[in-house]
Amino acid sequence: MSYALDTLLARRRVDLLLTHDAPAGVVFPRHRRGLNWASEAAGLDDLVRGVRPRVCFFGHHHTRLDSQIDGVPCIGLNKVRMPGNLVAIEVPERGREWSVLGEWPERL
Repeated sequence: MSYALDTLLARRRVDLLLTHDAPAGVVFPRHRRGLNWASEAAGLDDLVRGVRPRVCFFGHHHTRLDSQIDGVPCIGLNKVRMPGNLVAIEVPERGREWSVLGEWPERL
């Protein structure tokens, strides 16, 4: 494992985690690789479990998706001009809660 990743895991908690790919285990009901295909990005799931962010955002698959890894919400962002390309959230200073303020374009 890299020094940067070890340092991040040593923190034990972060507020937001942004990854390019979906953590392993995130299931896509409809994907070009088939129905109910699960991400195979091994290691990202361990990172999510290790730092337990309030929320994890990912892209790569161009699909707006709500999922979880061991109770950690994981939000997939869509491609440009598609519903769910932008998701604005509010993260209060204290606590672990967060909420979606809005999405653009709106999901149908």
